[in-house]
This record gives sequence, C-alpha cells and structure tokens, in this order.
Amino acid sequence: MKTSSVSYQNGAAAENGVSANLRQDILREQILLAVGQIPMMQVSSYIVAVVLTIVSWNFVPHINTILWMILVTIVAMWRFYIFFSFKKVTDSIFDPYPWKKGFMLSTLISGIFWGASAFLLFPPNSIGLQSLLVLVMCSLAATTTVSHSSIKEVPMLWTFPAILQYSYRCFVEGGTFGHTISILSAFYVIVVFVYSIRVNRTITSSITLHFKNLDLIEELKQVTKLKDQYISIVSHDLRSPMIGVYQLMEHTLENIRKGENDDAPENLSMISTTLKSLVRLIDELLDISKLKTGKITAVKKTIHLKVIAEEKIMLIRPAADRKGISISNKIPEDMMIRADPVLYGGVLNNLLSNAMKFTHPGGQITLYAPEDRQSCIAVADNGKGISPQILPDIFKYEVKTTSIGTNGEKGSGLGLPFCMDIIKAHRGNVTVKSRFGEGTTFFVELPLFTKHILIVDDQEAHRRMMKDVIEKRIEADITEAEDGIEAMKEVAISLPDLIITDLQMPNMDGMKLIKSLREDDRFSKIPIIVATSSLPKPGHDNYNELKTAGVSDIVIKPVVEENFIPPIKRLL
Repeated sequence: MKTSSVSYQNGAAAENGVSANLRQDILREQILLAVGQIPMMQVSSYIVAVVLTIVSWNFVPHINTILWMILVTIVAMWRFYIFFSFKKVTDSIFDPYPWKKGFMLSTLISGIFWGASAFLLFPPNSIGLQSLLVLVMCSLAATTTVSHSSIKEVPMLWTFPAILQYSYRCFVEGGTFGHTISILSAFYVIVVFVYSIRVNRTITSSITLHFKNLDLIEELKQVTKLKDQYISIVSHDLRSPMIGVYQLMEHTLENIRKGENDDAPENLSMISTTLKSLVRLIDELLDISKLKTGKITAVKKTIHLKVIAEEKIMLIRPAADRKGISISNKIPEDMMIRADPVLYGGVLNNLLSNAMKFTHPGGQITLYAPEDRQSCIAVADNGKGISPQILPDIFKYEVKTTSIGTNGEKGSGLGLPFCMDIIKAHRGNVTVKSRFGEGTTFFVELPLFTKHILIVDDQEAHRRMMKDVIEKRIEADITEAEDGIEAMKEVAISLPDLIITDLQMPNMDGMKLIKSLREDDRFSKIPIIVATSSLPKPGHDNYNELKTAGVSDIVIKPVVEENFIPPIKRLL
C-alpha cells in the first residue's frame, strides 16, 4: 500500500474525529484500492460479456448483441484509460477528488450499460436464459461490492441501475416467475447496499488505523531523537564546569605539594560553590519528566534575569579564568522576564559555554540588554566568529555545523538548535550576528508581557489542563504555583492580572491565600477565580466565606472550556 506523508492535527476541521488532511489521505488510499481492481474486474467481466453474447446469439436479434458488446467495450476501454492514467500520479500526493468523480462516473455508466442487457439480450420466451442473465447480474453486483467497496458510493452506482433494470424488465415480462424475480431483485439491491456499507466501514477503519499508526511511529521517532539530543546537551552543559573544577583542583593540589597553601582556602571555596551550582544544574538537566516525554514544555515563572545570568556565569567562571577570559554581566538589576527558569537557564548556559569555547585567551564575553529591544538579552564575544558558510544552518539539527574551539574544544553541534527549540516553546526567537574573525552576538528575545494569569494548584495535571484550555482561547502569559506560599512569592515579584486557585493545598491552602491577598493593599484588587472539585452552593458556609473574601467567580474541576473561559475573559 502506498502512503503519503501528510501530517494532521486531531480535531482540526474534524468530522467524526478525523481531520481534513487525514480524510484526504484516506480517500487517496481508497482510490488506490478501487482503481487497482480495474484490470482484474474488466478482464473477467468482459469474458462474461462475451459468453453472454454467444449464449444469446440465437435467441435475440444479432443487432442487439452487437450493440450491447459495443457498449460494454466502450466502458472497458474507458476504465482501462482511467487505470493507466492513474498509474502516472500514484507516486505523488495527488488531488483525490477528481479521480473519485471520474471513477464513480465510469462505474455508473458501466452499471447502466450492463443493465441494458435486460432489454437487449433478454429473450421473451426462455426462462432458462432469463434466469442465467439475472444470476450473472447478481453475481457481478456481489463482485463489484467486494472489489470496489473501498469507495462507499461505488457499489451502488453499478448495482442500482443494473439490477433495477432487470427488476423492471422481469416485472414487465409478467407471470409468477417474472414478478417473483422482480421483487427478489429489488430486495437484493437492499442487501447489497447494507453489505457494501459494512465492507466500506471495515476498509476505512483499517486505512485510518494505518495512518494513525504511521503518525504514532513518527512521533516515537521524534521523541527518541529529542531524548538523544537532550542527553547530548546534558553532557555538553556539564563538560565546561567539570573541566574548570578539575583544573582548579589540580592547581590546588600542586600548590599543596609545593607547600604553597595561601590560595587553597579561596580555591576550595570556589570549588565548593561551583559544585553546588553544578549539582543544581544536574538536577535541572536530568528532569525525569522531560526525559520521559521527550517534549519541551515551558513552565513560566517570573525571574530576575541578572540573577539567573550570574548563576550561569558562576558555573563557567573557573574554566573562563583558566583561559584568561573575562565575563561581564551588564543586564539591568531590575530586568525581569517570565520564562521557565530551568529551560531559560539552560539556554544561557549553552550560549555562555559556546562564547567561551570560541573566544581566544584574554578575550571578553558580555551579557547585556539591547536598548531598542524589550525582553531581549544579548550574549556577545570578541572571539573567532562564525563562518559565513555555516551561519545560515547553525539552528538546524539536520545540518552538522559543529567546529573546534580556540583551544581545541569540541561540541555536539546540537546546543544551538536545542536552544532555539526552548525559546520557541516560550514563543520567542534566537537570532545571531557574527563577523568571521571578530566575534559573535546571540540575541535571545521573548514576547512582550501580555495579560498575566497565575494558576495555583498542587496537582500538576490540573494546572496543565487549565493552562491548555486557556492558551487555546486567550493570549496570556501563564505562570504556575504549587501552593499558597509559592503563589505569594510570585505575586510579590510580578503582579498578575488574574489568579486561579484551588482550595485544598498543602502548606497554605486556597482560602488562606485569598485572605492573605485581600489583606495586602498591593494585591487586594487582583481578581480571583476558585477552581474546585466540589462546587459550594449558594447559601452554604464555604460559598458565603468565599464571596465574603472577595472571590470573583467559582468553577468546578475538571474545567470545561465553555464554563471556564467566559469568566476569565470577563475578569481580564
């Protein structure tokens, strides 16, 4: 079976759960199956036509048999023309609808011409030959149903005109035999119709499952590829700080052996600080959920950009010091962004590591915020720059762009594409300017702050579900908190436009969070929606307490879009 690789989204333009693109793919396969049966069907049916002509030769006028054979031959030639024309397009993704219409029209004409034998070959006084003709037509109807049911309408396009012409002819012939055959033929059409529908459903289900399995296989390949890439990035991000610690330890041990211990305490303190940061980085990089799913999902929080940049600089500073490279953090103290601190930190770590790798000893690396670009930071170096030949491809996984650093350092070539994936998951972008031999600057830009919604729930599944529903209908920046304490910290850093909170949570539950917010003048005006599994009824103590505390609305979990989105839009 030939397949066409066309991706689809479940539910998009869906009909019975099947997308428009997938319906086209299914129809292509149905046409492939139907048209592929033409040679066998036409050869066998033409042989039958010749036999019927010979049998009827002495019972009906010769002009009738000749005329009927001409009609059958025209249909056969037409359908063979369709078959050979179709073979020319089967290796490409063709438009299925014209081919379906052409095939259906040829089938209808074939049914009409074969049914014409009820008038051209039907002998008035030979019940035996009449019976033979009826049996042949019914057999051909059954064969057409089996061979052409991949397209739902086709079997009836042949059977209806062919068999009903015989039903009418037998009824006109009269007599017990004629009337009986007429009624049975009409019932036979109904039976064939029902059977063809069932066969079509079976074929369509099989084809649909085929494509969905292809989609799952492709997704599995992408997940496996992304896991491999992630592991490569882990080793890439760990290498520089580990080398720095190793070199510093070797230097300290050498000094101790020489009896020069003056800088040992300072070196050991630096080693300890770097190792603590390294352990935290390992915990971040080896996040089990990311490795299991193979997908990048940004869980945004409000973060001080200068602070997270300084943490990443600390990781590579020992190695940078050994190479004689100075690192300057000129990001403004008050600059804040909403991003996943783990993923965004990984981007900074990778860009800093690359900058150090391609900067000559004694060089300079600078982090700063471009004045003309909001929510953007730049990582600049005065190193060797990027070759113009590979510059257009540095963010592509499929193109190998890795090169050797100024001290022979090696990389995986996957860091920059992975960084781009992470920032794209934040709806941002990474761009680069580089002059070969002079240096490189990477710009990491996130979208400007939109409406800010804070979701507070101790269950990650509930937070994810609410976030997914909101993002489908509302352009908003969403941050998450696991309990009331974490929510208060988030609110203190960046004031949200709306808070959606659960009630039952550890540490600080939803009611305590609401009261804490309302008691603080800074936060008292923030709209609050309570999302709870048990909806309090008006007049109930919990309901009255929530309304008294200033809750704007109450929705029940699991949230349903039509009940969840309207109050959010109203409060934003």
